[in-house]
Amino acid sequence: MGFVQVSTKQVQEISNFERYPSTHIVCDTMGFGLSPAHFKKKSARYSSWLTGLFQESIQMVADHIGFSDVLNCEYGKSDHPELLLDSRPQQADLNLVVELTK
Repeated sequence: MGFVQVSTKQVQEISNFERYPSTHIVCDTMGFGLSPAHFKKKSARYSSWLTGLFQESIQMVADHIGFSDVLNCEYGKSDHPELLLDSRPQQADLNLVVELTK
């Protein structure tokens, strides 16, 4: 048994807004000026969408390189003790945890 740990999910910020057609898109749609609680509530659907996109990408790569099963897991939970090596609990809600079976 082996495992691969992918520990970086990067979203690049683009701060050049001159290409956007209106202030509405920049301020309202992107959530500028919202309270942290309101922003978190409003952005939850985008976070879920990004997580699903990353999970689908991992599934496609795993299929392509010959893995037979992809299991999306909760942080800190596995039937394989050797896969419980992550030492960054502060990032538990930021990382995808996936077990791949060859």
